[in-house]
Amino acid sequence: MNIQNRKLELIKSLISIEDEESIDFLEAYLKAKPYRLTKSELLNRADLASENIVSGKYQNQDDLEKESESW
Repeated sequence: MNIQNRKLELIKSLISIEDEESIDFLEAYLKAKPYRLTKSELLNRADLASENIVSGKYQNQDDLEKESESW
């Protein structure tokens, strides 16, 4: 499928969305302007995450859920 056909399929999908929550999500995603990471950026993020885990700088799922209740 070429790029033009893919765009048309996306437009058709967008037109069929009925709930505002999905539209809100898509708008936020598009405004965030996602970008691709380079291999070195991805590896640096993985290294940093590993260091944080080893040093105890993370939150578990239960703590995150409790914290999110006050948002």
